[in-house]
Amino acid sequence: MIGATLNIAFDQLKLHRVSLGVFDFNESATACYEKAGFVKDGLLRDARKREINIGVYGK
Repeated sequence: MIGATLNIAFDQLKLHRVSLGVFDFNESATACYEKAGFVKDGLLRDARKREINIGVYGK
């Protein structure tokens, strides 16, 4: 599913970059995105009212 979405984004829409955000405690999603080729660009600390960090990934 992610691969097909990225193919549309890059091949059909001619985008140069795709980014996403994921809660840092969601390890299965993080592993899935990294397997699809995303690279962690940064970390938004305390991004919500509670002390939750959000990882920012790009490809």
